[in-house]
Amino acid sequence: MVKTYVSWEQVHQLIDKIYSQTTQDPTPLGILGISRGGLIPAVLLSQLKENCLVFSVGIKSYTETTRGKDLIYQYPDIEKLTPLKTLYIIDDICDSGLTFKNLVKEFNSVNIKTISLFYRTNSIYKPHIIGQEITNDSWIVFPWEKE
Repeated sequence: MVKTYVSWEQVHQLIDKIYSQTTQDPTPLGILGISRGGLIPAVLLSQLKENCLVFSVGIKSYTETTRGKDLIYQYPDIEKLTPLKTLYIIDDICDSGLTFKNLVKEFNSVNIKTISLFYRTNSIYKPHIIGQEITNDSWIVFPWEKE
């Protein structure tokens, strides 16, 4: 398997690009990081956004590099999400698109914008905001991952 390594500098550049596409969204807003890969991008984006609430949702989709069925094992407090005018759901990569597709159905009572640092163009779901498109099948390795 071919691997593509992403640096911290690249991550910060993508977060800046994403931030510039979210400046007009109505507040109050929340950022929902998908564990595990979306937690760090959620924190980085929240540091640029004033007065946002940060949440997490726990999903297990992979065993090593093999995709399985999404198992949601931790939900945010839905009562805290409903007053939000905008909820960003963020992940490090939109690979197959299944996780985003399932979460959008799960949190359909809130105005959602999905965000992904990387988007694989053959995915079944396209996030609203994308840091970078990828067209190859390489495995993306983020700087916070253990090799």
